[in-house]
Amino acid sequence: MITTLPRPTSHKPDTAIYDRCESAVRSYARVMPRQFNRAENVWMHDNQDGRYLDFLSGCSTLNYGHNHPVLKQALLDYIAADGIAHGLDLHTDAKADFLETLEMLILKPRRLDYRAMFTGPTGTNAVEAAIKLARKVTGRELVIAFTNGFHGMTLGALACTGNAAKRGGAGVPLAHVAHEPYDGYHGPEVDTADLLERRLSDPSLDVGSLSRALGVSPRTLHAAVSAGGETFAAMVRRRRLERAAALLADAGSPTTITEIAASVGFDGSSSFSRAFRREFGRAPTDVRRAARGARDGQSVRTD
Repeated sequence: MITTLPRPTSHKPDTAIYDRCESAVRSYARVMPRQFNRAENVWMHDNQDGRYLDFLSGCSTLNYGHNHPVLKQALLDYIAADGIAHGLDLHTDAKADFLETLEMLILKPRRLDYRAMFTGPTGTNAVEAAIKLARKVTGRELVIAFTNGFHGMTLGALACTGNAAKRGGAGVPLAHVAHEPYDGYHGPEVDTADLLERRLSDPSLDVGSLSRALGVSPRTLHAAVSAGGETFAAMVRRRRLERAAALLADAGSPTTITEIAASVGFDGSSSFSRAFRREFGRAPTDVRRAARGARDGQSVRTD
C-alpha cells in the first residue's frame, strides 16, 4: 500500500535548451513540462524537489519500477566485470544464461516448443519483427489491428496503430491492415470477438481479399457496407447462409449438410444449424427435405 503522496511543483523549468537543440517531435514533455533528475520504484523526481507517481513506466518497459535494487545491483556487477554491452547476435555468456533460464522457468514447465527472437531496443522493433515473421510464415499480407491500439511509429507498426492522426504523419499510404473493433466498441451487448471469428471463418469472403478485389481500403469497405445499415460481419454471414441455402435446395446434390456447413466456413453442423434457423426461420434439414420432396413429387411439411 502506497502511503507517500505525489508532490508536484508549480513552476515550469527553463526549456530553452530543448527549444533550441531538440526536434519539435515531442509528446510527453509537452503535457508534463518538468525536468526530472532521478527515479526509484514508482516515483520520478524533478529538479525542483517535486515528486510524481509514474503511470507511464517507460511505456510498460519498467515492470519492476525504476532502479529496482536487485536489477540495479545485477547491472552494476555486470558492468564492473566488463560484461559485453552489445554483441549483435553473437553468442555470449549473458545470452546463454538468459535462454537457459527462459527454458527452465517458462518453456519446459508449460511444455512450450518456442524459440526466442532478440529484436531491437524499442517496442516498435518488436512489432515490426512480429509482422514480418507472421507474413513470412503464413504467406499472407493482411494484418488485423484493433481500434485505439498504439503499436509504434515505424511504417509497419504505424499502419497497425489506431490513431488516424499519427498514421497520417507517415507521408505514404499505409496498406495491408484491417482495423477491427475492439471489445466494447459496439457496446456491451455486442460480442466483437464473435463477429471477428465469424468473418475469419469464411473461406472466401474476408476484408482483405474483398477490399483488394474492389481496389479500396478495408476502412472504406467497412464504411460502404455499414452505409447500407448492415455491418460487414452481418453481410458476410448473410451471404454465407444464402450460399448454403442454395446448396441445400439442390435436390440432386450428394453433399451432406455437414459438408455444406464446412464449405461456407462453419466448423460444425450444430453452429451452422443455429445460424441458419436464425436467418431463415427453418432448419437446414427442412430445406433439404423440401427440395427432395419437390423433386420426387411429394408434399413435404416443414413447419
